[in-house]
Amino acid sequence: VLLAPYPFADAERIVAVWQTNVKIPNATQPVSPGNFMDWKTRARSFELLAAAEPYSFDWVGPEGPEAFEISFVTEDFFPLQGLRPLLGRTFVPAEFSPGKDNVVLLTESLWRTRFGGDSSIVGRTLILDTVPRVVVGVMPEDAMRPFDAKMWVPKRFQPEEMTTRTGDYWQVLGRLAPGVSLAQSQGEMDGVAAQLATEFPA
Repeated sequence: VLLAPYPFADAERIVAVWQTNVKIPNATQPVSPGNFMDWKTRARSFELLAAAEPYSFDWVGPEGPEAFEISFVTEDFFPLQGLRPLLGRTFVPAEFSPGKDNVVLLTESLWRTRFGGDSSIVGRTLILDTVPRVVVGVMPEDAMRPFDAKMWVPKRFQPEEMTTRTGDYWQVLGRLAPGVSLAQSQGEMDGVAAQLATEFPA
């Protein structure tokens, strides 16, 4: 860490946030959408809180069909990291809205190996799972890649999943608010978890 510090802005403020299963001591697990939504509403320890959801897209390239692991990410995912794209830009708030989310960001490795490091890739349309998506940027290899994703796509919430607590499949990252310690944040989240356990005992 001393020789190669993390490239993120104020990296010491970035934390992973997990659920725990009270039936399994010290066990952590991915997060349900409903819990994430309540954390965002109730927790004050975080300046930003973001989630990534695993998925995969099929792309038909010159050598035939290929499946790519991707992550649907929420609006704060890239601002939380504070990294500059190699090319283009990251997602803008409007692209998390229905009808405007047909955009994609590529990892540096995918851009180099599958698209030859072509600097004109930004603005190109890729057909991913039969859906046209416009490449808006390329992120450096240092960018966080939950689930070993090769691409990122804006997460558009479905109404039914915003209250789902039985599906545990999101990876959640937080940026602590200025002046908030890890211990303070843990204490607050313990309280939030206790509230949710009372409200949703199942």
